[in-house]
Order: sequence, then structure tokens, then C-alpha cells
Amino acid sequence: STAAQAANFAVGDYVAIYEYTSGDVLPAQMSQVTGVDVASGQLTLADPVIRPFAAPSIAKVTSLAAHDIAINDVIVQGALPLAVSETFNFSASNDQFLSDTSIGGGNVNELLLNTVEHFTFSGTRSRLLTVPTSIRSLASATVRTESGRETLFKTLRLVLENTPGTSQ
Repeated sequence: STAAQAANFAVGDYVAIYEYTSGDVLPAQMSQVTGVDVASGQLTLADPVIRPFAAPSIAKVTSLAAHDIAINDVIVQGALPLAVSETFNFSASNDQFLSDTSIGGGNVNELLLNTVEHFTFSGTRSRLLTVPTSIRSLASATVRTESGRETLFKTLRLVLENTPGTSQ
């Protein structure tokens, strides 16, 4: 970065360092600016650069960045119960992410974290959930009222708790 370019950045900005800037997948590293020396054109980043870049480009992505995201005390069930991408400072605490591989004819059991900088999981569990076909049919029934939804979920919970071979 030159002095003139460094003046475009401020402490706290989120940045992406790109190896190159054309194509479908762009190898990059994300970080946050912790210091700007306009006289020398030097930026200080929160994280060390993890690989060499032959001809790097740096871009301020502050206006595009998802940051300081927290998910606390929730249960999420689905084919892909957690997908976090291009996020700074993500945390999940006391959550359950339940992968239902029966949706869509059989999915993989995974959580997806793609280009996530600084993340924390505490007290969080991820489990594979096997749901019998009859329960899947009940779960997909249309329920139009909030009290109906609550009753459906209570019923599903009771059925799951009492169904042999069903993961909890």
C-alpha cells in the first residue's frame, strides 16, 4: 500500500487481501485494520498474513462485512442447520444444530463455515438426527396458527422421545 492508498483505510475497517481479482473463486484472506501509517503507506492487520501473495490487492469490505454475529440458546434443525460465510467475529453458545439427512432424499451431515474469521463455539452441539418417515410427514403438515405450531412441535417432541432408534 502506498501513502495515498493507506489514507483510504481507517482503524476498524474490514479488509480482504486477494491473490488475484478475476475468476469465479478468488483466493483471499480477510482481516481487520488495527493501524494505519499514512506516511509510510503501511497498514497493520489484526491477523498475520498466512500465505504469500504474488501480486496482492487489498479492498475495504467494511460496508459488505457481516460481523459480530452471535447465535445463543437456540435449536436449529434442517438439512444444513448452520451455514456461515464471509463473517468476522461469529459466536455460537449453548445451541444445538441438528442435521436431518432425510430431507431431500439424503443429505450430508455437516455445518458450513466458509471464510469465517474469529469464531467461537461454547456449549454448542451438532448432531445427526434420524427422523422416521411418519414423523417427517407430520412435520411437513401445514399449520396456520401459532397455537397449532406449538401443539405440532410438542407432539413431535413427544413422538421423538418415545420412538426407538430416533436420535435425540
